[in-house]
Amino acid sequence: MTQNSPHSAGEKFYHKAEKSLSNQKFAEAEAHIAEAIAADQTNSAYWGLLGKIWYDQNRYDEAKDAITMALQLNTQNDYALETMGNILLKQKQMLEGLAWLEKAYDIQKNNTALALKIARHYFHEEKFSKAAFYTNEAIKLNPHDIDAKTFMATSFYHMGDRNSALNIYSEIILKDPENLNVKSSLAHCYQFYRHTEFSETARKVILICLKTERLAHRYLSQPWVSLLLVDPDFEALRRFENPHHTRDSDIIPCLQNEFLPLGLEHVYVTNICVERSLEHLRRDLLLNWDFYKDYARDIIPFLNSLATFCWFNEFVFYQNQNEKDAIHKLETDIIALIGNGELNDEQVAQLCLLASYKPLLDVHHDIATIKMSKKHSYELRSLLKAQIKDPLREKEIGKTIPGFTDISDETSKAVRAMYEGRPYPRWRTLGKLILTEDMLRKSENLDLLVAGCGTGHEPIQYTVSIPRAKITAIDLSIASMSYGKRMAEEYNITNIDFRHGDLMKVADLNKSFDVITSSGVLHHLKEPEKGFAPLVKILKPGGRMSISLYSRYARTNLLDPASDHIRAKGYTKSEDDIREFRNDIMNLPDDDLRRLCTTTSDFFTLSECTDLLFHVQEHRYTFLQIRDLAEKYNLELHHVTVEGDVRKLYQDMFPDDPQMLKWEYLNEFEKQHPMTFAAMYKTWFKHKGDTSTHPLDGHIKIGLL
Repeated sequence: MTQNSPHSAGEKFYHKAEKSLSNQKFAEAEAHIAEAIAADQTNSAYWGLLGKIWYDQNRYDEAKDAITMALQLNTQNDYALETMGNILLKQKQMLEGLAWLEKAYDIQKNNTALALKIARHYFHEEKFSKAAFYTNEAIKLNPHDIDAKTFMATSFYHMGDRNSALNIYSEIILKDPENLNVKSSLAHCYQFYRHTEFSETARKVILICLKTERLAHRYLSQPWVSLLLVDPDFEALRRFENPHHTRDSDIIPCLQNEFLPLGLEHVYVTNICVERSLEHLRRDLLLNWDFYKDYARDIIPFLNSLATFCWFNEFVFYQNQNEKDAIHKLETDIIALIGNGELNDEQVAQLCLLASYKPLLDVHHDIATIKMSKKHSYELRSLLKAQIKDPLREKEIGKTIPGFTDISDETSKAVRAMYEGRPYPRWRTLGKLILTEDMLRKSENLDLLVAGCGTGHEPIQYTVSIPRAKITAIDLSIASMSYGKRMAEEYNITNIDFRHGDLMKVADLNKSFDVITSSGVLHHLKEPEKGFAPLVKILKPGGRMSISLYSRYARTNLLDPASDHIRAKGYTKSEDDIREFRNDIMNLPDDDLRRLCTTTSDFFTLSECTDLLFHVQEHRYTFLQIRDLAEKYNLELHHVTVEGDVRKLYQDMFPDDPQMLKWEYLNEFEKQHPMTFAAMYKTWFKHKGDTSTHPLDGHIKIGLL
């Protein structure tokens, strides 16, 4: 510190005051520093310490007076500058306070803690470039600070500089493969990323992440798929995109490469080229088994992963008539093995192959009793869990879920029937965050409602970011909730109350909530307002409500050409018709507008494709329509959740609305970038005129809710 050295007359009182302050004996500290000031009223250090004593007692106005005097005596008193900055931060004058902290840092350039403090405050103010600058200052002083580097990467990500963020995260992971927090951050940053050239570093990092249990692997889908498309080791697989390709033995090492089966077990394939390659490879395995049977032992792990993968996409791959005939024969052969001794390598491989075409429980009611060695049981653990153990457990759980209302609305009944038959998404893994005690404390005693929880991913994910909240999750599909409750069991989650019932009758829960989220639900009601209004009524004063709705602009562009094709062809929502429709679409030229629907991840699983293009009820919105709905129920926009690069694009276009809160600007932005909200709008609301700070506002801003 560069504040004045105490003059000898007041020195002993100054040091006594410092000691008393460190022991939080404020009255004693104040008395000592008063003696010091009486001895020398021109010493900036004495006034600076008095300001700190008052600051620590939350006497901010008095503290400012003392600090002002200190700075009049010495404008370079960094201690006083920092204290003034802290006072203003406490008084919610954030940017002014940070300006004072920056002045302090200009004097004490070696203060790592101060640099990081400034960085974190700028981050929470969404001044991400400033956050990155001061984090970099800290890293210069301590190049081995992993936490600072992680924060630097996170700042880059929110600035929209995804490449820089990924480079830093990757560097850390390669040096510290057990760092779960960094792997979680990288996975989140990696979603939507596509590799255009092969990277050995990326392959190593993705493999590390795929081998990590508590990670949201779905975020790795795009990077895994795109890397598969450029990795020279998978040329033999890519050749199968051509349905007339004649295989040779170079496909076997490709199937043994751990990058392929690990990915199939954990991610989603949302790419036509890779889907076609896998679809044609599966067909070749089935129809030309005589070639593959000599390699049965070598390809069991791959076949296990393929069957597990096909379970999670609900067997969406197209099947021609030759396959259907061969599947029937294979099914007959497998049934004959039940009760007839332990399976050999070839029989285990064929069991996996059959399971890549249809659920094992649909093959035979005693399929679970089929005998295999411990080694084979271990190799098939993901398949047996997904296709036998989990569905049986869900049937039991479904009998235990309590209801809070009946389902009487005819449209709701039709929607319920659709989701009972095809609950989705069939998600697999849950991420994990390392939270500070402050973040943990913020969720204490909060009641959160997930209105339309589906298969439970949303409420279960919230237990990661707000583990001390009490969560109520409702849905109209028992099958979907059974999946969610089974996943909650797997992760030992006990703070979610799953309830079956009608969202429009949510008042029957007899409870109000601090936070309400409803994602992708209201637009499937016959009259969405009949779901929106009851939610507003049970939102507590000072509460926050998130509503996710379909975008009219995005879905009109993306889906209407394909929807017209469905109507023209007379396709129903049967499994065979959906497979046939998808095959039609994938065979179209790349520039055919009907093919735009394949740019959405929903196209690549059976239930999500049903929801995307074959739903019994759907409404679409614009930002201005959402504004009108919110105003009718006395709500105002609180936050719009978007990726960092989208936020930067918006702020460049509308610099006078950095928080993205002006409806007309949002509407104009979407007109110019109509694919931005291709998934859904995710809008957060609060009661009109509410100026309170919600405990979870920080979570909302950085996308943890």
